[in-house]
Amino acid sequence: DKLTASPVDFYIPFYNFKTDQLEFYHNHGANQRLDIWQALKATMTIHDLYLSQGQGESYYVDPGLVNPLVYQKAVAMGATHYLIISNTRNFKWTLKSWLGRKVFNFFQGKGFPITLRKKLKSYPRSSKLAYAEFKKFSQEIPVLLIQPGSKDKLQFIAKDKVEIIRAMDLGSQAVLASQEHELISLFKEQSLNIK
Repeated sequence: DKLTASPVDFYIPFYNFKTDQLEFYHNHGANQRLDIWQALKATMTIHDLYLSQGQGESYYVDPGLVNPLVYQKAVAMGATHYLIISNTRNFKWTLKSWLGRKVFNFFQGKGFPITLRKKLKSYPRSSKLAYAEFKKFSQEIPVLLIQPGSKDKLQFIAKDKVEIIRAMDLGSQAVLASQEHELISLFKEQSLNIK
């Protein structure tokens, strides 16, 4: 309710693998495809046929399959300063992540969408390119990238609000740990000035 009533525009990106497009939950938008909990859940899952309960099959999954740092919406809206919270400590494709993807693919049934298989297969390359693009972007624009601590672990697939809330709490703690940064001060000042 607080989020809906807030004058600040809040977007949650998720990937529609049926249309191969990023879509967004917007706290002031009408006719949302997903509610806020479904949108958050979509950002933390690869495939869940029952994500939109009562609405049939769901096509909404983790936007990281398209881009590990989804900031382009803010760019398109003319933002000048960026605070990005990532759920990973680095963007390098390791042997562990490669094996994880292989094991994940192996255990998927025949109904696992081909589009997602292709996205997972191309992920190492697309993620590397996206991060290189982000590094160039962050040299030209004020950006604060906040990443989780080394001991913070998120579940690969979130099935309930408890894990989603825990992920949000980790993000909040990471932001608070960076509160001396000049951009945090700027964002605080801007939010206090909102009428």
